[in-house]
Amino acid sequence: LFITSESTKTSVLDMLVKEGHAVKAEESFDSQQSHEALMTLYKNMEEGAHVPMSGNNFWKRRKSEEEELINSLFDHFSKRPELPRMKIRLKGPSSSYKASFHSLSQKNRYKTVSLEKTSINSVAMNEN
Repeated sequence: LFITSESTKTSVLDMLVKEGHAVKAEESFDSQQSHEALMTLYKNMEEGAHVPMSGNNFWKRRKSEEEELINSLFDHFSKRPELPRMKIRLKGPSSSYKASFHSLSQKNRYKTVSLEKTSINSVAMNEN
């Protein structure tokens, strides 16, 4: 998001960082991969090489490859007798496009948030 004046074009993110409301941080790995996949999809659409639903198949294929890798690692390490055999249920974000911010006390109400200007996921707005 940019603010354009007569002589300059300024990023809102740069203004937030300059005023101390945000801190520049490295974009997460999942977000970088999502960004690259979307940029490739947009580029293919511009060049006319996009096949509808190919992005959906890409994600399904990638998810199955990740599941195969996790299963093979689990099988490999579960054969070692010195490691404990237990399952732990993990719960993570359902999407790399979603983020939740929660404050448990009024003390953390004005805590700074990290944003990266090159990320497609770089805007967090307070709805209040």
